Order: sequence, then structure tokens, then C-alpha cells
Amino acid sequence: MKVEDCFRIGSILKTKGLKGEMQLYVDIDGLNAIKFKSVFIDMAGKLVPYFVKSIKFPMAGTVYLNLEDVDTIEKASVLVKKNIYLLNKFKPKKKEEDFTLKDLKGFTAVDIFGSGNIYTAELSDASGNFSSPVTLGTLTSNSSGNIQGIIPLNTTSGNAYRVRVRSSSPVVNSMSNTTNLVINQTPQATASNTGPYNVGQTIALSATGGNTYQWAGSASFSSSAQSPAITNAMQANAGIYTVTVSAAGCSATATTNVVVNGADPCTQPVKYYYNKSGNPYQTLFPLTDGMVINQITEQTTVSLVPVCDTLTIGSFELNIQGPELNWNLLQNVSPYTLFDNVGNHFFGRNLLPGQYTLTATGYAQDNKGGGRTYGPVITRFTIVGNLATIIIGDRN
Repeated sequence: MKVEDCFRIGSILKTKGLKGEMQLYVDIDGLNAIKFKSVFIDMAGKLVPYFVKSIKFPMAGTVYLNLEDVDTIEKASVLVKKNIYLLNKFKPKKKEEDFTLKDLKGFTAVDIFGSGNIYTAELSDASGNFSSPVTLGTLTSNSSGNIQGIIPLNTTSGNAYRVRVRSSSPVVNSMSNTTNLVINQTPQATASNTGPYNVGQTIALSATGGNTYQWAGSASFSSSAQSPAITNAMQANAGIYTVTVSAAGCSATATTNVVVNGADPCTQPVKYYYNKSGNPYQTLFPLTDGMVINQITEQTTVSLVPVCDTLTIGSFELNIQGPELNWNLLQNVSPYTLFDNVGNHFFGRNLLPGQYTLTATGYAQDNKGGGRTYGPVITRFTIVGNLATIIIGDRN
């Protein structure tokens, strides 16, 4: 069949549904009055015949066509954007007073929009239907421009959305885009925890709404698990935790507040200091187990300072053993010193070179009352002699 033996009635605009039905763009008037059983479709310059299974005219300007052997959306998709023809014998007779689109051939069409014209970008439903369009954005202009549109968060997921533009002066609807749009719904992210917690308990976090999860929170916490856990909770773990939920290329965030009650357990409830005695005393350095200390000419002492808010100490029993020394002292008033004190006047001893063992035991009340709350804790240190010894008299 040759093109000159036929006349064009329009083109296939898009598919409709899954069973091969197609929507036509028609550029002749009165197609619904023509009785025909077959059409020709331009396939790469050749007119291929198809038998008509059904044709519907639901409203002005809208035509739905079903063809024999085109019974799936895949078969129909091949025909989209193809021109469609009828034999010339079906061509309507034109009256002299009739004016059709064919009479515009050779003319240039210019759209003139009125002052205050508003362009509105509209989104179809998930099947491409514009019976109840959703406004994406607007532009006030009587020429051209760009419309920035926002797809509403509650838009249903789908893969056959279309977009068109409508003008207000005059009211004209554009053709929709010819490519289906895929819209994925934004995940509905949630985040929660099973708290509040006490120090030492396990924090249990949980999130929903996606396929992948990424947590961030206090104390540099990070996890890609949907429901991560933090064992042995501390005060540093309290605070806001944020999870990013992702699904189908979209993401959303949610937060949950973790509350941790109680004080952290003290890793070093009492600090020890090595001091030069006197009034006032002079702290030389913190004393730790296993230290090696150079001997000095001045008298020295050790002081103990409780630093844990959850630890109650009302008295210390102190004992030190070393070269020519075995000393015991019960201290009821802070500052707690090894060789006693009067306020900031620390008393001391000249410690000889050698190894020393300091034992400290803390009690809740004065005079070892209220039960033991600390220790006994043993701290060992060594004094290294670097002082010359002068002997006067006959060595014989």
C-alpha cells in the first residue's frame, strides 16, 4: 500500500492499560462518523495493515483504539508515535465552508497569551489520566519560561505518570510528555528506642520504613543495622540519634532521644599525688602504681583525693611500708595525707631509696564507720637514691 492511496488521521499518542489499548492523537474532524475495519500504520516508511478490534470515543478529542494481535502493552509500545492512516475511500468530502487543520498548511502559528497569563504544570494520576490533575508549580508569564515543580510527598508510587502545562489566558492544555515518569514514594521513616535506661544497661534502637538504614548518634555512634544495640550504656551515650532510611532511590530521616539515668561508674575513684611537704605544700606529680621516683632532699608525703561523685568516703586508713618505715594513720578530714596535716600544712618524711608499698582503705564515715567503700588498694613505687652520703669520723 502506498502513502498516496491513504490519508493520515493522526498518530498513536501512548499506551493505555496492559492489554494493548492505545490513545490516539487525531488531526481530522468527524472520525467517529467513519465506519472502517482496518487501519494502516507507518512502520519505517511502509504502511502495515492492522484490523480494528475496537475503537472508542469517550470524549471530544479523545480516541482509544484496540487492534487485532496487539494484546499486550509491549506490543502496543512499539506503535507509539507512529502515524496512522485510512484508505482514501474513507476520506470525508469537504464542503467549501469547512475549515480543517489541513487548510493551515504553509501558515505559521503564533500563540499569543494575555497579560497575567499563568502557566500551571500538572501531574496526571499513576495511569497517565488528567481527569484530576495535581498542580506541581506555576509561572506567571505571557511568553516562555521555566516552572519549578514539587511532587507532593503523598504521591502514590507508579511508573506511568505524565506531565502537561495549562495556560490561563487563553485556557489551553498542552500535550503531555511522551515518556512515562516513574515516581517512588518517599519512605515513611520512624526511629525509636526502648528507654529510658540506667547506666550499664543495653540501649536498643529501632527503625522502620526502608530497605537500608544508617544511624548516627552520641559518642560518634554509627551503624548500618536496622535495630542496633549499644551495650553497657554510659552518660556519653545519651542524646539524639538520627537514622537515614532509604528505599527505591528515595530517603528520609527520623530521630529518637535516648535518655540514660545515673552516673557513670568511676574508673579511678581516688587520685594519688606525690607532694613536697610544708606550708603550703607543693604537689609534684600524680602517683601511680609502679612508678620510679628520684629522691629529693626535702621531706615528701602522699595525698589522696576522692574524685567519684557516686563514692562516699568519710575516712581513710593508710599504711606504708618501706626501708626503715612501717607507718599507719587514720585520716578523718580532707585533705587525706599519709603523714598527717593541719589544713594545707602537710607533714612529711625523708624517704630512703628502696621499694615502698602503700595500702589505702576507704570507709563511708569517720573512724572507719559505715562500712568499707574503697579498697584496700595497693600502690607500689620505688625511690631511687641520688644523694651523696657524708661519713664523719674514723671508719676503723
